[in-house]
Amino acid sequence: MPTIKKYENRRLYDTDSSAYVNLDDVAAMVRRGEPVVVHDVKTGRDLTRDTLLQVLLAAEGGPEMLPSGMLRRVIRATGDDPLQRMLRPHVASSLELMHTQLDELESRMTATFPGFARANPFAAKPAAPAAEAASAPGGAAPEGAESPAGDDSLDALRRRLDELEARLKRG
Repeated sequence: MPTIKKYENRRLYDTDSSAYVNLDDVAAMVRRGEPVVVHDVKTGRDLTRDTLLQVLLAAEGGPEMLPSGMLRRVIRATGDDPLQRMLRPHVASSLELMHTQLDELESRMTATFPGFARANPFAAKPAAPAAEAASAPGGAAPEGAESPAGDDSLDALRRRLDELEARLKRG
């Protein structure tokens, strides 16, 4: 697991590779599925969440993934007001539910389409081996074999994902 130390001068040091890294490097690690952890060198405080937010905001298209309405709701849940304190766990659990649902979607897509994880930059896990995929729900054919549904099925899934993204942006 890559451990990154953040220094006072805001430089990031990857202890695994013994090299300084930048936010793009951290983004690449996360995209490869590496569980990155960032700690402040001086205090030892966990800065992983802060750093991942920086990565998201710096990434091309990253800010568009967070609709303004959702950001307003998250901001409204911050503060010391009793109602805000009550809302905080609900907002956090809603975001965790979305995370769980995305993991489930990726798992099903990988089981159905063995090349999905390699072709999809959002997939968090490597593609399942062909033998596992064939025995998974939906019984996907081994990689390289013709899918009975063909490209129409993949196009339909892409359209459905686009519709879901649009709904999330409106959200």
